Amino acid sequence: MHPIRTLRTARKMMITELAVLSGVSARALGAAEYGITPLDTHDLQRVAHALQVNITQLAPPIAVRSPSHWRPFAATLLCVAMLGIVALFGGEFVGSQHQVAPAHAAAAKPTLVVLAAIPTVSLAPTQVLPATSVPLAPSITAVPAQLPDGMPRACPLLAAPEHVLVTQGYGEGTHAPIGIAGAIDLGIDGDGDQYADPSATDGVVVLATNAGIAHVYLDSWPGGNVIRIVDDTSGWSSLYAHLAVVGISDGQRVDLGQPIGRVGSTGMASGPHLHYEVWFGGENRDPTGIEGCWHVPG
Repeated sequence: MHPIRTLRTARKMMITELAVLSGVSARALGAAEYGITPLDTHDLQRVAHALQVNITQLAPPIAVRSPSHWRPFAATLLCVAMLGIVALFGGEFVGSQHQVAPAHAAAAKPTLVVLAAIPTVSLAPTQVLPATSVPLAPSITAVPAQLPDGMPRACPLLAAPEHVLVTQGYGEGTHAPIGIAGAIDLGIDGDGDQYADPSATDGVVVLATNAGIAHVYLDSWPGGNVIRIVDDTSGWSSLYAHLAVVGISDGQRVDLGQPIGRVGSTGMASGPHLHYEVWFGGENRDPTGIEGCWHVPG
């Protein structure tokens, strides 16, 4: 198992959580963990910072070549040395028709690259916008009761369902592969033309779709301002990214339907929208099956 995956799972950290902490995309982390594409030194430093470890702890085990691999090379050197001795000291025993061919240059010995040691850096406490400065007190209506299984079933935007539009579906575009980046993007169709309107979407109040403990990550990459709400009792969690405003504190207990922020375009976003994810433990789930919350254009 790759050291990044080992350390992440030991901390009970989801890959998306490591992504927002380190600023390295979940897709790149997944590719590195499964040995598809290694991270460069810069990204390794960012991941080491997020995991609070030395960067040398993230290097995958280097396969040591068995001495048997060097036997053909050693035999070649031995033959070249013997022929050289014969050419220098035993010329009288070798006819002119048996000239010794020049030895080819030996293959260069592989160089073992060792990353320089980087001191362990402790993460500073998460800084959160004071909730008192955020006007998040709209009247909440039609919030469903929390069901016993705890699965998020509420609408994450304070808007009429007929105006909430899925702008990028589950497993599409940047939401693939679903095991790493499964999500949907939501916007507001203000004029009924089946297209999200940036002016109508920007600043819409975001609501918690499940109760739990809030984990807040500000100015992360690519998610910008991110909130993840975890219910340790049921195992369900939800994630909200690209927020313009965060209205809750890190570690705060959040209720179902509680306003937690406002839609924005922080991080890597082409325009204001809500990036919304649902997880059960370490398994990403498709939230599009929730009826009455949004509609897909077409």
